[in-house]
Amino acid sequence: MQNGKVLYELPDYYGNKSWSFDDVIAVAFKDLNYDNLKDIIVMTNYITGMGPSGMEPFRVIDVYFQKKDGFKQYEDISEKLNDPKNYKQLKTIKDVVITVRKMFELE
Repeated sequence: MQNGKVLYELPDYYGNKSWSFDDVIAVAFKDLNYDNLKDIIVMTNYITGMGPSGMEPFRVIDVYFQKKDGFKQYEDISEKLNDPKNYKQLKTIKDVVITVRKMFELE
């Protein structure tokens, strides 16, 4: 916000599916795609609220890439970051930065 006006609205967070929000783990501002603009990394905990492990939090990660006119989210990147096979490898912001930057280096 600036002078009481909303400058940018972020796309829906990846975790806002059918899960229940638990808490924010971390937020960071880093240039992930080498365009000299600060992107936003958000790591949160969610719970399913169902079943024997329903109250056990699980990590959800999303990234918003800054553009001249706002922020963009790439569904394929969000899907890769939240793929269960990557869960143990992406514990910190640094882990996410390394992973996302590698995606852009491969393009």
